[in-house]
Amino acid sequence: MPGPINGSQVIIRVDSGSSGMIDVAYQRDVSFDGKNKLIDTSNNLSGRRATYLVGRQDEDVKLSMLFSDDESYDLLKLAFRNGDTIEVARFITTDTNPDASSSFSEVETADGVITDLSEKFKDQDAAMADVSFKISGNWS
Repeated sequence: MPGPINGSQVIIRVDSGSSGMIDVAYQRDVSFDGKNKLIDTSNNLSGRRATYLVGRQDEDVKLSMLFSDDESYDLLKLAFRNGDTIEVARFITTDTNPDASSSFSEVETADGVITDLSEKFKDQDAAMADVSFKISGNWS
């Protein structure tokens, strides 16, 4: 029986266009946050209890990475500055000790728009970049 998924076993890849999908280098943390927006259908006959229908679904992907001058970070930075839609792919491995030779399997892909890009250069610490995406459409 497979064990729990370790954070190092989930990676994000972005479409570079000419070079195909490339790993977001030096990724340290990623989260997928989804929520259903609600439509309040309450009225005067509802009494004190609110009633709802499920409306649009909204999903954010956030990742932290060590700051670098590699191709993946340059692509993210350029897409952020240009307001480009990018393809986000989530890959996973069940290897117990993932490393450069691990084989990753695609879980799902979706279009995304970069909403936030933050670079942090702390004194006497590794430089970091935080990137947030808003998923546009459905995962497939």
